[in-house]
Amino acid sequence: MSQYVIGTSYIEIGDDYQYVNYAGETMILQLDHHRLVKTPGFEIILTDIDDLQFEIINDLVYVTITRDENDYRFLLTYAKEKEEIKEENEEVIE
Repeated sequence: MSQYVIGTSYIEIGDDYQYVNYAGETMILQLDHHRLVKTPGFEIILTDIDDLQFEIINDLVYVTITRDENDYRFLLTYAKEKEEIKEENEEVIE
């Protein structure tokens, strides 16, 4: 999952993780019928999940996966908002 999001910018973090990939497309990691999926395209990444939560802690994005009443937290990437990338690109153009 980290390979999909490392170095990208996020749009929204919470129950879902919406981000802009390197091609400029909006992608979503979300829980769907006890599966972690990536859309568009509906790629199943992980199965048998009871709950899923994304959060930012100290400028890093983490995902917490709940399975069989146990929580597992994983580091995904540095938290970079979409607006931050736009501002950097504008500075380069000027």
